[in-house]
Amino acid sequence: MCGISGIVFKNGAERGLLYEQIHQMNELQKHRGPDNEGITIFNHENKVIENNSAPAQLALGHRRLSIIDLTPEGNQPMTEESDRYVITYNGEIYNYLELRKELEEKGIGFKTNSDTEVLLKGYIHWGNSLYKKLEGMWAFAIFDKTKSTLTLSRDRTGVKPLFYTNNTNEFRFASEIKALIPFIQFDINLTSYNRFVLNNEVQFESDTFFNDVYELQPGYELTLDLTNFKCSKRRYFDPRELLIDTSSTKTVDEHSEELYSILIEAVNFHYRSDVTVGANLSGGLDSSTIVGLMRSINPKISIPVFSAIFPGQPYNEEELIRASVKKHKLDWKTCIPDGKGLIQIFEDLAFTHEYPLISTSSYAQYCVMQEAKNQGVKVLINGQGADELLGGYLKYGVFQQLQTLKNLDISGFKQGPANLKFLLKEFGKSSIASSASLSELMQSKFNSDYKYIHQGQSKKNQTRNKTPKNLNEFLLQDYYQGFLTGLLRAEDRNSMRFSIESRVPFANSHKLAKWAFQLPSTLKYNQSENKPLLRNMLKNNNLIPKKVLHKKEKLGFSTPMNQWLIEFQNELLEYIDEIPSDLASKNVLQDDLKKRMFDSRNSNDEQPCTFKWFSLGAWFKAFKK
Repeated sequence: MCGISGIVFKNGAERGLLYEQIHQMNELQKHRGPDNEGITIFNHENKVIENNSAPAQLALGHRRLSIIDLTPEGNQPMTEESDRYVITYNGEIYNYLELRKELEEKGIGFKTNSDTEVLLKGYIHWGNSLYKKLEGMWAFAIFDKTKSTLTLSRDRTGVKPLFYTNNTNEFRFASEIKALIPFIQFDINLTSYNRFVLNNEVQFESDTFFNDVYELQPGYELTLDLTNFKCSKRRYFDPRELLIDTSSTKTVDEHSEELYSILIEAVNFHYRSDVTVGANLSGGLDSSTIVGLMRSINPKISIPVFSAIFPGQPYNEEELIRASVKKHKLDWKTCIPDGKGLIQIFEDLAFTHEYPLISTSSYAQYCVMQEAKNQGVKVLINGQGADELLGGYLKYGVFQQLQTLKNLDISGFKQGPANLKFLLKEFGKSSIASSASLSELMQSKFNSDYKYIHQGQSKKNQTRNKTPKNLNEFLLQDYYQGFLTGLLRAEDRNSMRFSIESRVPFANSHKLAKWAFQLPSTLKYNQSENKPLLRNMLKNNNLIPKKVLHKKEKLGFSTPMNQWLIEFQNELLEYIDEIPSDLASKNVLQDDLKKRMFDSRNSNDEQPCTFKWFSLGAWFKAFKK
């Protein structure tokens, strides 16, 4: 994994200026790739130039984190032998060995052992058909000198980030927004702000929290024509194509065998590395599944794993983690995140993530990555994506119950995780949400944060996904354009903050996703049991401890957020001073937050509607510097 960057000046500038700016962009992403820096600069004739006083148009930058092919030959930007194509790339193509063999059989040679060269030559040989072959995560830019085009691409689920700015005379792209900030006027995107305030949203399609900074959405290509400076976007992957007939005559055990076969191959691919590979481990099914599969693949080697624990807290998973450590003989390291540590790194956390946060779970993950860095591990595999793919959240069971209720099947609602009172409440909420005007009215009456929205933008506060017809559609939305996207962004920022490559087999194995979205919904959530197919596969293969397998409650990455808010409220309230007065009155907001914290002082529940305001203040302070 790495950091990539690029600059295009429509009318050109001296090479020295482009070099200075692309180097500055690289330095702001140095944590993503501390092992090497690469810069290549081109003139209007698309020739590489070295004279700083010569006119130039395009600069490509790269910061390398060496994982595969540690030699200098793997450095980027990389140019192929014909000198027509140049690539700067962030990610891993896990099936690169298979693709390389396929290309070699067609007479295509290679000068490195890197997946970068395979990606570039695959793009040259197969063109758009390459995407159907790729198993991996990526954000890349390829410059075609002959056509004078710069093509940017991002993987299907958005594991790897890619942002850009575009005006009439200048185009820039980077792996992280912070590399673009010095070259734009700092200003908050008010539509994104309203969605964050009203709905705790942190994903805004192609928008970001910054005005004039855009995110290339997962599954898209963007092409800039350097001859006329016209920019176009193309969706190379539409996840709706995966939704086909879900009827099946196979037994649960037969499906379980298929799941095991696909997962073991995916984890084996994700194990490919020229450096040590470890894992994140919680007490949940997903990360426990990953380490179980890792141990099956490598029965004897040491597997370093890292966990956040919270001794004395009701959601501490230490006992469950220990069970996996003992079963698989893992090399286990822990960290204990606390409120004092949160205050110490609060602004760095905001700067790292580039968005305000709604939960301290990102802080716990930050601490886990820091511990892995301290232990010298550069690659971690984790279980992100299994919930959205295989039905892990309570809301999926509730959704199925609501479907039966809408169909007036009163007996059907009993076969699920929620009671009738709760279901009727959710039914009312979903009916309101389907009407934009009614939703606006209800927000104004009952959302305590409504008074803090920017009124000129209030009616544009939310982009609604199409209401799903069945559970697979619901899962598809969460997996490709919903909840998972935000989790993957947090995963990327926390891991790369400490120069660690995080790998997520559940979230970026396309073979697994294609298979999973053809499964019947009952294998994703069966009455009151989440992920029944995954549980059956784990039981049949004895992959995880029984106490982990039989744990029903879904904790996520829970933290003592509320305790920390109460304990350090004075320090946190100071961040409200950083929020501009045209967005929120300091005194009114501080009094409101003090009341919220007092009212929730005896609760163990997280308080996202309180915490988000402190995080917003930290975000302003971090980026106004």
